[in-house]
Amino acid sequence: MMLKDSSALVRDLFENNRLSISAGLERDGYFILRNEEVSALVHAARGEYLSALDGLEINAQKSRFNRADLSHQPWRKMAIGATNGVGEPYAQFLTSTYFSESTPKFFAINVLFGVLLGLRDILFNLTDKDALSGTWNACRIHHYPRGGGFMSMHKDTHFPKVLGTTGMPFLQVSACMSRRGIDFQNGGGFVVDKLGNKVDLESYGAIVMFDGNQPHGVDCIDLDVVPDIRSKSGRLAAFTNIYEILD
Repeated sequence: MMLKDSSALVRDLFENNRLSISAGLERDGYFILRNEEVSALVHAARGEYLSALDGLEINAQKSRFNRADLSHQPWRKMAIGATNGVGEPYAQFLTSTYFSESTPKFFAINVLFGVLLGLRDILFNLTDKDALSGTWNACRIHHYPRGGGFMSMHKDTHFPKVLGTTGMPFLQVSACMSRRGIDFQNGGGFVVDKLGNKVDLESYGAIVMFDGNQPHGVDCIDLDVVPDIRSKSGRLAAFTNIYEILD
């Protein structure tokens, strides 16, 4: 299947699904968007990511990188410990690989991030670029290794503060890039909906949207094996969040 550019795919997805997305987010606090074109895009992006892994060094949690360098090469780091990279107090064990919005050699990944950013901007009303001054889009792929990759249940607090929207719904738009039963066996992403039900978010090839004010996390991935952070197996998810420019 030939992949569309991101703007055309965003337009089609929004026009065909906006009522369902809005209703699902308002009623449940999450929505899973399944679409044949998106599934093909996610599958292609997954292949590009896995092919790149062998050439990427894994950096320490506290390591810093120059955002301009992402236009030439992705950058991978550990995300481990009792706080995340922006200081929110929740435990986690994974690696995060950061990309620019147009990293060369990664056509499908670029389109996928473009789709996630486009949907996020429309649904969260971020079309006014002046409102995003002093911020950057952290485009990255989370890789939870078999052997205990996880993210403890939490609510997002940092990103609403960046946008000045604390107390309002904060939309996370992600893509599910791995297959339970093939890439890993047990565990996975979840959100607690507005009725208090724990909802499984594992749906390979889908775009997963949820209100970051709802409790969410990733249950431990395959605790019956020894972790290998260089392995290509495990749980994968693409995210695009708004970070403050601090340098």
